Amino acid sequence: MYEVLVEKKLLKAKGMYVDATVFSESIKYPNDVRGWLVKRIKEYGEKAGEKIRTYCRRAKQEFLNFARKKEKQKKTIRKAQKQMIQYVRRNLEQVRGLVGKLEKRGEVIGEKVRQRLEVAGEIYEQQKSMYKEKVNRIKDRIVSFARPYVRPIVRGKNGKEVEFGSKAGCVHVDGFVFLDHVEHRAFAEEEFVQKHVETYKERFGKAPSSFTADKKYGTKDNREYLEKEGIRVGFKALGRKRKNDEGSSRWLKKKQRERNRIEGDFGNGKEHYGLDRVLYSIENGSEIWVRLGLLGMNLKTALRKIQLKPSVC
Repeated sequence: MYEVLVEKKLLKAKGMYVDATVFSESIKYPNDVRGWLVKRIKEYGEKAGEKIRTYCRRAKQEFLNFARKKEKQKKTIRKAQKQMIQYVRRNLEQVRGLVGKLEKRGEVIGEKVRQRLEVAGEIYEQQKSMYKEKVNRIKDRIVSFARPYVRPIVRGKNGKEVEFGSKAGCVHVDGFVFLDHVEHRAFAEEEFVQKHVETYKERFGKAPSSFTADKKYGTKDNREYLEKEGIRVGFKALGRKRKNDEGSSRWLKKKQRERNRIEGDFGNGKEHYGLDRVLYSIENGSEIWVRLGLLGMNLKTALRKIQLKPSVC
């Protein structure tokens, strides 16, 4: 698509504006692992001809008693955590035992159930580890039973301190937005400056005339790389303010104002193109969903430019 836009002179590749954002996944949190385990116990218990006590009513009542308390002391929270972890451990062992018995009889256990059971085991181990170590964080914490690849990403923004989804590095070029990098990890944006520039070269066959981003991207290594490539940077100069630098300062302020365009693109995409909630539940679904949303945005931008300049088509 962008090749056609360049050919029709609807896209003029000059400078680039770079920023990162999080595209939230449509997930339920917290996980109801115990509820899923109880369902499997009842299902496999009937197949195996066994009646197994799950203590699901008692577990539910104990949780509700805890949730209804207005003031929750540390001791009360610890007690509730211990109870829920013990119920999950018991139910997990029961499901594993039933699966083993059914397999001996020649019953086929679906791959999806096996995967879910493995994820349930990982969630249990993570929660047990956090309980024992008295911490609220753990590496690669699973926050979605259905989408175990999703990770919490701390943003520190008002109203959205933590988001659950994929983090993406995007580029704005002459009104169009391109996705250069996406993954379910809170990566540092400045790591991918070289990738952004190299991807730009692959797309348009030349280096950008300027590179503008927020101050996170302006590390010493990145500045040296961009200078070596002959790309003008839209960062404030390091060190003391130089004399007779008024022209450069005006250009820099102009570029930083223009950088707001990519922020506007993120808001537009999340408001009107479904990028506020990724609905695909497959592992690569986040990238597919985001690329389709950006494609819709870019086509709308192209249409607007065609209407302004009908002679190009």
